[in-house]
Amino acid sequence: MSIVLFGAGKIARGFIGHLLWKAGYAFRFVEYNPALVKLLKERKRYAVRILGEEIRIDTVTNFDAWGYEDIQDIEEAIASDVDTMFVSVGGKNLQSVGMILKSALRKRMEQGSREPINIFLFYNFINPSYFLKITFY
Repeated sequence: MSIVLFGAGKIARGFIGHLLWKAGYAFRFVEYNPALVKLLKERKRYAVRILGEEIRIDTVTNFDAWGYEDIQDIEEAIASDVDTMFVSVGGKNLQSVGMILKSALRKRMEQGSREPINIFLFYNFINPSYFLKITFY
């Protein structure tokens, strides 16, 4: 399974990335902020605090990170081997993710692939799929 996670903010790292790591999956962040991409690449790990009766710290590893300057690599990966994507970016950035997906999925179809891609959106506003979908039309 090849997994891409758009966004590397608190929800992406602390929730989605943590769950993927706990399940044993390798994954790749796609992040707009170059300083955060650099930090994730250099450290190759980050800590997640789990609150409960006792506070526990999990150290998430087994990930990589791309910046938006790596657009060709991102599109090629989606076109060729990604089967699951998670999207957790600020609402104003959803359209830019949609444009990347549109280009990558077009390449994927041109290469003859009809394999489905699971796309999970993590948002707390109404109908985020609409805002992603309108970039395709």
